[in-house]
Amino acid sequence: MNKAKLCIFFFFLACSIVFIIKFISFPLSREKVYSSEHNIRNYKDPRANIVGRNGIALVVGNGTERKYRFGRITSHFIGFYDPRLGMSGIEGDYSQRLIDNNRASLYYFGGSGEDKAPLKVTIDIGLQKVCDEALGGLVGAIVVLDPTTGEILSLISHPNFDPNKKDWKELQKRGDAPLLNRATKGFYNPGSLWKTIVALNLLGKKEITYVSPVSYTVGDKKFKCNHPGTRINSLADAYAYSDNCYFLHRGLTEVSVNDFARTSNQFMSRELPATLKKIDYAFSIIGQGPVLVSPLQESLLAGTIINDGRMQGPVSVKGEKSEQRDIISKSSALSLQQMMVGVVKKGTGRKLSNFLKQGVVGLKTGTAEKDLKKGKKINITSMAGFAYFKGKKNPVSFAVVVEDSRLLAANQCSPIVAKILNYYFSHYKE
Repeated sequence: MNKAKLCIFFFFLACSIVFIIKFISFPLSREKVYSSEHNIRNYKDPRANIVGRNGIALVVGNGTERKYRFGRITSHFIGFYDPRLGMSGIEGDYSQRLIDNNRASLYYFGGSGEDKAPLKVTIDIGLQKVCDEALGGLVGAIVVLDPTTGEILSLISHPNFDPNKKDWKELQKRGDAPLLNRATKGFYNPGSLWKTIVALNLLGKKEITYVSPVSYTVGDKKFKCNHPGTRINSLADAYAYSDNCYFLHRGLTEVSVNDFARTSNQFMSRELPATLKKIDYAFSIIGQGPVLVSPLQESLLAGTIINDGRMQGPVSVKGEKSEQRDIISKSSALSLQQMMVGVVKKGTGRKLSNFLKQGVVGLKTGTAEKDLKKGKKINITSMAGFAYFKGKKNPVSFAVVVEDSRLLAANQCSPIVAKILNYYFSHYKE
């Protein structure tokens, strides 16, 4: 009898030891198991559902039954996962978390692998729909952030795709790159939007009176002035009217290349060297040439300004702590806020001035020329800014970029931003 009990004891002891070893070693090795998008376990293990910030289900099901409820509208933010193509977006970046290692380890030992708690992401599906509709058939991107937390409220890239169809070969053949997330991986000349960097470096310097000429010459290049004969008495006015020659003149004579590059690189992943040639520096001052930023980075720039100089994020999953950096002094950020509101009151953003009755809106426009064949040109248009209610409640920052436009940014982007602001002032007031 004692011998039988002893055998049973050692049997259960051995099983317990094996279980503990497996249970501990599995999570310890999970980096290797789940970090690769080509690991087949990523496609066989149960995955959690994904819900939006309001609790609405965005993705449900497992394996071949995984369903993207909003299809194209969330395609670049949520991404996809497929054994033939890999993973992208939330599906790729948070694959390990979606699989949920603790549950996966139980499943590994023959458990049921039942549904897990959903992964809650930061996007507002209502705002996402509005942004998608606002961009329409245009090629470009929209990003809306909460600048106080860095949370991404909306991220749109066009053209998009339907991850439910899994027509990857056809999508890869298309010349308009629908699988490219232009919001995060599209890099564009921001045009006059980058005068914000020059303005930041001119704050605190003595104001000048400047009469804008017809053109401004740097080497053998003549830059056309957009307000010839206009008398400009302040930096704020030059910023509101976006006068190229004012910024070329003051940038080249009062802001060193090193200071410009250092400030720019706080908001760029493709850094500028501090050894730019004069002509390249001139193009950079007006947001062309070597200056390339993504729509996400433009929204972070606007968000940093409205957040009194602190950059937060970006964050795409609720509950995550955002990276934060103090980039601009509070006094400089406050000055830039006033200047950006001035753009809406009297400058290139005045098409949106009606929204000032509902709260505060500030922004900067940018139009950059893109060379085509046979000497023809077309525009890349950008608009980045912020909005908030009285008392700086519930602020948002935003960026809109439209490729291949024949319009200026003020005309191309204003109707898009108007739709975003309509939703914001209707749904974000406490």
